[in-house]
Amino acid sequence: MRSVMSGIFAVIIVFSLSGCVQKATVAPQVDTLAVKVMTVEGSQLEKKLTFSGSVLAKKEVSISAGLAGEVLERLENVGSVVRKDQVLLRLDTENVDRSVDQAKSAYALAQVNLKSTRDRYNDAVLNLERNKALYESGGLSKAQYEQIEASAKPFVVESAVIQLNQAKIAYDSALNTSENGTVKAPFDGVIAALSPEVGSVIAPGQPIGSIVDISSFKLSFDVTEQLIGQIDFDTAVNVVIPAVGPNVLTAKITSIAPSAQMGTKLFPIEISFENPGLTIKQGMFATVELLLKSDAERVLAPYDAVLYDETGYYVMVVENNLPVKKTVVLGDDNGQVIEIISGITVGEELIVKGQAFVKVDSVLNIIRGE
Repeated sequence: MRSVMSGIFAVIIVFSLSGCVQKATVAPQVDTLAVKVMTVEGSQLEKKLTFSGSVLAKKEVSISAGLAGEVLERLENVGSVVRKDQVLLRLDTENVDRSVDQAKSAYALAQVNLKSTRDRYNDAVLNLERNKALYESGGLSKAQYEQIEASAKPFVVESAVIQLNQAKIAYDSALNTSENGTVKAPFDGVIAALSPEVGSVIAPGQPIGSIVDISSFKLSFDVTEQLIGQIDFDTAVNVVIPAVGPNVLTAKITSIAPSAQMGTKLFPIEISFENPGLTIKQGMFATVELLLKSDAERVLAPYDAVLYDETGYYVMVVENNLPVKKTVVLGDDNGQVIEIISGITVGEELIVKGQAFVKVDSVLNIIRGE
């Protein structure tokens, strides 16, 4: 009986205590929206303009012979790397060599003739001096004296000098012609074309091939009048030759046309760049990228940060940790960033991730930095 009463008393105590416990208050759950923000800064707008074309060697010269003759020997072929004055072809110079020998003999004879003429002239002058007193004393007749005097005239030496000079010119000309019996490379480069074969006959001045200097290349393209004013000789230029790989080559602008072409109204631009490793070949396709920068700092925003609705273009910024919608006026862009002419200023916090889902009453979980 006592144990039953104890149990009832325990139940009453537990019931009484449970009645004294207050119900806990549960706070309502608020959804937050994670967004990423960046601080708006002023910077130059960089635009990339892409062009394409085929590369050309900066230096290419036609090869020709200075002498008519049969090709006796061909020493190099298309694609050969050659040095300045390296012999490419040898021609038959038998007749020319004979002319050289004749001219050389004539020149040597003229030298001997000048020496003997001078010796005779000097003897004649001495003889004239010795006979002058004799003539004045009446020991010689006037006719005899005039004959001695005529042999002492300097024109005989002058005539011999002229003959020597003419012989020297003829000899030098023959030597020069003989040297034209070999066709040589005009500069270091690569043979792009060489047509004569052994046994063929070529004429002087006839183009028989060409040589190119592939240490550097050039490429030309045209730009519109809207772009020409943004380009100068300091504009950064990158070149990619897909055939030789993805490497980016740095180029320089070497020519900017001062006037537009008559037909197209476009302005030609020429660039040049080096050929490291000599892997680039003439005629290869190239992609050119000009990097243009604005002349003044602008307020720029990521292209995707700008939104559009029935009121126009706008962005979402954060002020006091709250989202604020701001209508903006847009300027130029490069596909990645866009100029904000008005609507936001430098220093504001611009929402760049999650902005499409933000409402003015959204509660934000703000992520700052990169």
